[in-house]
Amino acid sequence: MRLAIVTQRILTTSVLSTMLIGVTVEGAPAAPVRPQVLIETSLAATPVTGKTIRVAAGGDFQAALNSAEPGDEIVLEAGATYTGNFVLPAKNANGKWITVRTSDLAGLPKESVRVGPEHARAMPKIVGPNSGGAICTALHASYWRLIGLEVTVSPTVKNVWALVRLGSGKAEQNTLAVVAHHLILDRPSIHGDPAQNCFRCVALNSAHSAVIDSHLAEGHAQGFDAQAIGGWNGPGPFKIVNNYLAGSGENEMFGGADPAIPDLVPSDIEFRGNYCFKPLSWKIGHPSYAGLAGAVKNLFELKNARRVLIEGNLFENSWTHAQNGTARKIMPELVKAGVRASPHLWMWTPRPYYAAHLAAGVGNIDILEGIPGKAAGIDYSAYAIKDGRLQVPQSPGFGLRLAPSD
Repeated sequence: MRLAIVTQRILTTSVLSTMLIGVTVEGAPAAPVRPQVLIETSLAATPVTGKTIRVAAGGDFQAALNSAEPGDEIVLEAGATYTGNFVLPAKNANGKWITVRTSDLAGLPKESVRVGPEHARAMPKIVGPNSGGAICTALHASYWRLIGLEVTVSPTVKNVWALVRLGSGKAEQNTLAVVAHHLILDRPSIHGDPAQNCFRCVALNSAHSAVIDSHLAEGHAQGFDAQAIGGWNGPGPFKIVNNYLAGSGENEMFGGADPAIPDLVPSDIEFRGNYCFKPLSWKIGHPSYAGLAGAVKNLFELKNARRVLIEGNLFENSWTHAQNGTARKIMPELVKAGVRASPHLWMWTPRPYYAAHLAAGVGNIDILEGIPGKAAGIDYSAYAIKDGRLQVPQSPGFGLRLAPSD
């Protein structure tokens, strides 16, 4: 009965947040609306039609990126290490994709199945040597698909701002015309160093981009917000589906910084089937505490977004640290006078599967243990709640099977 009451309060809070923002920004309440664009990410939709460029261990990865033509694929040697700040350059793509992939596709889970750390042996390792990260896009870059790459940073780097940067959050990206677009991160393992600050695993400031079937971990920073995925200067659409996301500040956040593109609102966001998790090794006083206390805040946060579908996700572990532990910080914060505001959040549809072990659920709700809920088109039969705890299956993709929904 207590869970039913809590669920009702959460749903009520969600509706109120939409209505309040509708009044503030649009002038009238707006009903939730699904994303107007959904991104197709099947391998069949991004075929290789050109040549294969193989880069052996010790080879020049950047030279291969520069020379590849639309339709080509670049194959990196599984188990080899490529160190540098690699740039995906702009090409005259004309709708043809360039694929960068591991040589050991057979060692990865099949398409649409999430990878884990155990698959790293089948991946080439891309290592950022400094705070600039490992992979980024040039302005105007488009039609790049990255499959089965491990991306990390040298353990000597104390602060890395983003391991992978799709688009730019800086002033150089101040118009939609230069935004990188049509980008897919497919089954990568992207992780910071456990002992150092990693502010973002992926900075998502692009257009028409997807992060799918991925493992994003060790996104943490002492005294600062850090995310597994964070974006503020990209228009969308975005597809974030079937990923493991571990970030200390917010596992995922849109907004939170002033966009360089005037009046930009990240839009048409599909956030489904993800496992948002904060390891207890980040929690001071827990027996597993590893010594680096990232500034823990929320599992999911939207400060500037519209037309967002949140469906079939698992939210687990959040505690009072940098603020009260919150699963979904839905009510946007109005920016103080003199600062460009990012208060827009409307036409969004939250459909959680379960939120567990939280210090708070949504704002103004006291301590709760879990929020059960289901969404059409997803098979939850492998899950169970026993003794007040969610039992997560060990099968690939955590047993969460996705299917098209109405």
